Amino acid sequence: MAATKIVLYDSEKDIAVEAYVSGDEAERAKTDIFFATQLLRSVMEQEQEQEPPASTSITTHVEHDENTAISPIDEEPLDEETTETQESEDSAEETSDSTAGSDSGCSTKSNKTSIATLFQKRIRQKDEHEENKKKRHKETMEIFGEFLKVLKKSAEK
Repeated sequence: MAATKIVLYDSEKDIAVEAYVSGDEAERAKTDIFFATQLLRSVMEQEQEQEPPASTSITTHVEHDENTAISPIDEEPLDEETTETQESEDSAEETSDSTAGSDSGCSTKSNKTSIATLFQKRIRQKDEHEENKKKRHKETMEIFGEFLKVLKKSAEK
């Protein structure tokens, strides 16, 4: 079985991880984000055990099969309380980070928007789109109704 080189990106640590896996696993990692995340975590765990020198790119050779135990992703359900807590934590981090970086003139806070905020924005956009779609449909049906009335009147004459 030939090993295929894939590159996995860890957005939390902002590093790229190179791994050699089977062709089937490489294809699955391209389409299955959950599998790719599990693969990334298992590669990172193996690298931490081996303690390589600190670098931005880690190269490993990993052979996985269906029996390989990969820990599941710990995900919290997304609800209003979670997002409100996340937003309050983000604002607290901004305050502490801006004061910490004030002596050097640079903020250490990343400009990355949290996933929860992006998800809320996307849901809002979809809701607005659906409302506009319903409004356009209603207007179209009213125009067709008026058109049918005109046709009936002209047919009666």
